[in-house]
Parts: sequence; structure tokens; C-alpha cells
Amino acid sequence: MENYKYTEEDLDMISWERIDGFIDKIYNDVSEYLKKNNLSIKYIVPILRGGGIPALKLSHMFDVINILPIQLKYNAKTSLIEKKISNGFLIYSHQVWGG
Repeated sequence: MENYKYTEEDLDMISWERIDGFIDKIYNDVSEYLKKNNLSIKYIVPILRGGGIPALKLSHMFDVINILPIQLKYNAKTSLIEKKISNGFLIYSHQVWGG
């Protein structure tokens, strides 16, 4: 498998205002669901690299202290995706379909 070189056309440069709009939409939709189903959030689980900042803002909005970041890493040699929790322990790997 050859390494892909990203170009400017591959990127969707979005503003912080647009990101805030996405976060507000998530907050409103999840809040409505939680109220309707009498549920609460105990953990926020961001997927690292891009999920850290939205997760932090959502944790403040929902008043949730517990954050458990995870990281997904693709191994091109084995075609596996490894899911790791923040303390570095491997949880599991699974085959990427079509990879």
C-alpha cells in the first residue's frame, strides 16, 4: 500500500465559529435526548487528535469532570486499527474492511 500525500483540495478548512456551531448542535441534541430519557453523562470520551477540543468544551457545557480520551491508530502493514485508551493500554485491534 502506497502512502497517500494530502493536498490542499483534501482539506476542509473550517473556522472556529463553525466548530462552535457543531459543538452547540451536539450539546442541544444530546441534552434533549438526556432529558427525554432521564439519563446523565458520566464520561466524555474524545477520539484524539481532533476530538480533544470539542470534548473539553462539551465537558464544561455538560458539567462533566471525567474525560477518557482514546486514540485510534491505523497500521498500514497489518491493515489493523488499534484502539488505545489514554493510559496507553491496548484495548483491541480489528481488521479494516476494504483495506
